[in-house]
Amino acid sequence: MDGTSLRKERPEDEAFLIALYTSTRETELAGVPWTDAQKAEFLRSQFALQRSHYRTYYHDADFCIIEADGKPIGRLYVHRSAREIRLMDIALLPAWRGRGIGGAYLQALLRKAQAANLPVTLHVEPGNPARRLYLRTGFRRAAELGLYQQLVWLPPKPAGEYEAAEPAQQQQDGGRLRDRGAGRSGVDRQGGEIEAKQDEVGRSEHANTLALQPEGEDR
Repeated sequence: MDGTSLRKERPEDEAFLIALYTSTRETELAGVPWTDAQKAEFLRSQFALQRSHYRTYYHDADFCIIEADGKPIGRLYVHRSAREIRLMDIALLPAWRGRGIGGAYLQALLRKAQAANLPVTLHVEPGNPARRLYLRTGFRRAAELGLYQQLVWLPPKPAGEYEAAEPAQQQQDGGRLRDRGAGRSGVDRQGGEIEAKQDEVGRSEHANTLALQPEGEDR
């Protein structure tokens, strides 16, 4: 995709993943009066917390490395269940941001979700510029979860998804069409609410972090 490819994460990727994670938070720590060594230690500890959290609560997720010309340039973490597809994280090295790579992988994920008729959910901080990409792609806010907003994308309805309500139901509903998908587990078509538990990342990774804004699109 766009000259890039995906492969499964391997143990020897850890050094790259720490560097990638560090690059996503350099801007927010720039003004913090710590030494470079203190910042590096803090970021290593935060990376370890996040990694432990993901492996504990999403052990069966797809943990993938994005490569270009055989070299790692980013990561894509996705968890699939019977109820939803969760975009856990997509991140690129600074030199590879702004090229549409993250958007292309996002669109590919949405196509898979549409084929499976599943919603896609994610968590994003309100000040993260990537939020604009998600909203342009059709995501909408579903819930406020501490430092995060939960966003949800719902698959378009196939033809024939709507049917006229029974006469008695039409009278009760004011003649509106009844949505067969509205009762689908976990999704309220009117409000877009997802019956999701409080995001554990907000409790684990951010329990020891600063309430600062992350940097740019495609993190």
